[in-house]
Parts: sequence; structure tokens; C-alpha cells
Amino acid sequence: MTFNEENTIENALRDHLCGLAEKIGPTAIAQTPDLIYQTAGDLGWKFVHGEDLELHGKQPQDVFVDSWLKDALCRLNPVIGKTPDLADEVIHRLRGVLLDASYSGLIRANEIFHEWLLGKNSMPLGKDGEHITINLIDFDHPENNQYVLSQQVHFTGTRDSYFDLVC
Repeated sequence: MTFNEENTIENALRDHLCGLAEKIGPTAIAQTPDLIYQTAGDLGWKFVHGEDLELHGKQPQDVFVDSWLKDALCRLNPVIGKTPDLADEVIHRLRGVLLDASYSGLIRANEIFHEWLLGKNSMPLGKDGEHITINLIDFDHPENNQYVLSQQVHFTGTRDSYFDLVC
């Protein structure tokens, strides 16, 4: 067997999560980047090729797709859902974690971001400045989350990089 992109774990994982191999075959994926398929877990992973993330507002220097992040913050946090502009404050704080990585170190930045992912952080966004827990993931009802897998995602940080898969 010759080693190539078609027989690596990258494509196998993409096809398994997004159900693409069963529905349309691996050669048709490039022509249908925005299809949604149900997988064994019924979570509805969506495949968006890295080149097509720009259509959703992501630039090479961005880590987040801001529109998706803002939608998730509004959907998973009722207080933010009532006042969507509050999501911008949370996104600003999340970007701060990433920017601080060059000072605090990558390990510490990962630990801090992990706390955000687990819903262990709060912000004074409630009535009269009351702290509310910020949820980035709904662990109790996984169907409330949005699942996107991208392949060959371009990122411009300290150098140009292409990530094989980003979930």
C-alpha cells in the first residue's frame, strides 16, 4: 500500500465524523464542503474545508470563527442570549488568553483555556454586575453544541501553518 492522503487517519477521521464516505464517497467531498450528515453519535458534525472558513468570516490570523462563537455564547448562556453584545466581552477575554500565551507560556494558556471550556469561569454580566458562569460547551445536552470539522486550516501566527484537522 502506498502512503498518501487518501489512506491516512486524517481522511478516515473526517469521513467517520461527518459521515461523508457513506453518503457521497471521499472524492466528492471537495465539491460539497457545507453538507451536514448524521454520524453514529447523531451529533451532526458539519464539514467545512479550511479554505471555506473565510466564507464564514475566519481570516488566517484568527483562531476563532467569531460568528459561530458569538452564536454559541448566546445559545448556551441565557443572559448573553438576551443581550448579544455581551458575547463580545467574552470573546475579548478569550482572545486575551491566547494573546497572553506568549507571556505566561503555552502550557499555562492551555490550562486557562481548558478552564473556560469546562465552564469554570464567570464574568460580571448579570443583573447589577452579578457574576454568571460562561458556558462554551453544553455537556448536559450535547445536541445543543455545534460540531464542525475542518481540514487544511490555514493559520498565520509566528509562521504560516496548515493544520490537518481542526475540530
